[in-house]
Amino acid sequence: LYLLLSQKLMKTVLLLIFSLFLLSTTVSAACTRPVYSKDVNSSLHFCGSNFFLKDGLTISKNDVTIDCGSAVLQGFLWQKNIGVLIEDRNNVTLVDCRLVNYGAAILVKNSTNIVLKEMTLLRNIIGLHIIDSMNVSIIDSLDISLERPVRFSNSSNVVFRYNNKKIKGDFCRSNVCGK
Repeated sequence: LYLLLSQKLMKTVLLLIFSLFLLSTTVSAACTRPVYSKDVNSSLHFCGSNFFLKDGLTISKNDVTIDCGSAVLQGFLWQKNIGVLIEDRNNVTLVDCRLVNYGAAILVKNSTNIVLKEMTLLRNIIGLHIIDSMNVSIIDSLDISLERPVRFSNSSNVVFRYNNKKIKGDFCRSNVCGK
């Protein structure tokens, strides 16, 4: 009887392990490896790894969510390139991206309702550049830029909430600048 129960238990454990293996391969197969693209036009979940994207990514469609899954997107530091360009867009969300060695890690231009969450911006000349945009939020994020964390012009209703620094400046009068 003990041997029979042990065999049934072993079969159950093996079946459970096999099922978890299949589930994990299915989940990992659902992620995307970013490649050079000037046209990201759908919501994506990147595989968490390091990717060299000299020219970065351009969001070319409204209502897009990019979950980087802790992926590191890396450019050439002194070429004034952009890690992620969001221009003339509405309702774009970026989550959990690591942007390294760009002239500007993220450029938001003439856009509305942009959410940047859990971003890590490292060794970029400028972390976030916002031009002519409304309702932009960068929250629960880290910035260690070489020159400045934010460059800002003609934009309103912007929320800056970095975990590692407090943003200061005249633009804080009409926007939310909190640590």
